Amino acid sequence: MALRVLPTVELALKIWPEWPHPGERMHFAFRVPTMIGTERQAWEVTVHSGRRQLATVALGVMRPVRGVVCVEWDGRLTHGDFIMPGRYTLRVAKLGSSDVLERTLFIAE
Repeated sequence: MALRVLPTVELALKIWPEWPHPGERMHFAFRVPTMIGTERQAWEVTVHSGRRQLATVALGVMRPVRGVVCVEWDGRLTHGDFIMPGRYTLRVAKLGSSDVLERTLFIAE
């Protein structure tokens, strides 16, 4: 299944703090389309370096509040180390769909 990257205007993806440091907690919020009967949807939020997935931030059913899903990440990679300074891709994917939302994530020194 080919991925279709959606423009950020369709599903806004926010990151704060805007310039996180290694070891600092991060918060991600994304707007999702809501329709009656689809309030609980399954999502996967991941961090990538190029094509390599470094961390799964959240996976599973998430209920949006007023159309927004918020997740928190401690900045740890899959193997347990903190993410290092650099440029990464934050990816949000609806499970069972080819649509993804991506945004650049900068980790400051």
